Amino acid sequence: MAQPTSATETNNGPHLGVSTRFITSQAGKENLAFIDALRGLAALYVVICHVGFIPTPPLTLPELETHFVYGGHTGVILFFLVSSFTLSLSSERRQHESNHLVRFYFRRLFRILPLFYASVLLACLRDYILHGFIHEPSAIFSSLIGVFQPGKIDGMVWASWTLGIELTFYLVFPFIFALAHNLKRALVILGATIAIDLVISNFILASLSADVHDSSIRFSFLHNLPFFLFGIVFYFLYRKTIASNGGGRPIGYLLTYTALILFAVLIVWKPESYTSLARGGHYLVTATMVLFMLGLVYHPTSFIVNPATRFLGKISYSLYLLHPPLVFFLIPTFRTIYAKDMSTNLAFFLSLSLTLAILVPISTLSYSIIEVPGLKLGSRLIKRYL
Repeated sequence: MAQPTSATETNNGPHLGVSTRFITSQAGKENLAFIDALRGLAALYVVICHVGFIPTPPLTLPELETHFVYGGHTGVILFFLVSSFTLSLSSERRQHESNHLVRFYFRRLFRILPLFYASVLLACLRDYILHGFIHEPSAIFSSLIGVFQPGKIDGMVWASWTLGIELTFYLVFPFIFALAHNLKRALVILGATIAIDLVISNFILASLSADVHDSSIRFSFLHNLPFFLFGIVFYFLYRKTIASNGGGRPIGYLLTYTALILFAVLIVWKPESYTSLARGGHYLVTATMVLFMLGLVYHPTSFIVNPATRFLGKISYSLYLLHPPLVFFLIPTFRTIYAKDMSTNLAFFLSLSLTLAILVPISTLSYSIIEVPGLKLGSRLIKRYL
């Protein structure tokens, strides 16, 4: 999610990807600034969702705004999509590197683990200082290895279930990418993974209660795998777009804003079209994201790609991993804000603004003192031993 500090580093995490600095240095005129912007928007949308829905009961908003805020959980899908795309770029350009696969896995681990393990430590300190609670060594160990379990949702680091999904995808990515070596094959594999997910949702697990069915599907690797395949499909579309070198701003605007309209229709006006996991509507949402990204390839409009969104993209891993406990801590303050004589929209805006005012500086610090040193350490070890 965040940008590495050197041209040889990668940038992978929940939702993480390869450094745009590395990519542009290797690809000349290719402009991938939109990737950092997408990470920033994805992180921001997840934070918006959790500000609204981590509190119990959720913060009050009018119906349409509630649909928009709830739709923020699709930011995770965008993270997965961007991660797969940047992995595809990196894999192609590093395929002749010595010990390619070993280096690939090594980089992934050093991108995710330093901040995650630091977050486990902070969770232990938080619970001891605020509640006088000391976690059992077995619970700590379970959280430490939980990052390698796809969809584990009961760890000490909230919202870290995506990391297990991401790491599992890293494990299989080199083999999937070798099979999907062109657009046609990528589409076939995408279709197959979607079909498998829908069969599991509608037949194999159909007898489960609604809540169990939802959690069994939503946090599973097989359900999330197609989102990564969409990223590989986008990679081949991106290559065709770069090769054609045509269209420019008009097509870029058309694709970008068409995608935004379609996304808004699915998220705000027709939420039932994607909230049911058995219907597969979330794949329509993902398709609008691919269209949106393709528009930014043709023209990275400054409304989307700007210094603010790119900065949020740089620190997006820290934003994602650190925001849940902060939101939980701020719930009493949110309630105080909502008790004032103001509209619910304004109250939510103030609650979100307060969260970001605290979260962004903390995440910037986390990026500087944890993520960057972790990346540098991984790079040094690779150069020395691999």
